Amino acid sequence: MAALVFGLLALVAMFGLGAAAGDLHRGVYLLLFSLIVGIAACVIGVTALVKARRTETYRPRGAIGGIVLGGLAGLLSSSFLVMYLIYPSQLSTYFRCLSQAQTSQAQQACARQFYKSTGLGV
Repeated sequence: MAALVFGLLALVAMFGLGAAAGDLHRGVYLLLFSLIVGIAACVIGVTALVKARRTETYRPRGAIGGIVLGGLAGLLSSSFLVMYLIYPSQLSTYFRCLSQAQTSQAQQACARQFYKSTGLGV
């Protein structure tokens, strides 16, 4: 059950990225937290499964869910962290532009500027 709770906590931490959009450093801390808690959920879930198999008891509740949710949170947060490491100045410019954008057209212009500056294309 602890693995499931940790997996859910790691995914909920990812939702905090929207609130931290103006502060990129706070977003990085949330991503690191999500990555660490997601890995912990996977480790706890796998450990519980191995122990249950060794003692030939029932599979613990939430072990598989914790592994899946923790793995998903770890995968998403690590990919966002890699993107931040590759494009730190472009991302800070993008988030600054988004915080000043009032309309959806301005937000789309920010996205076009970001894609153009990174060379990712749309």
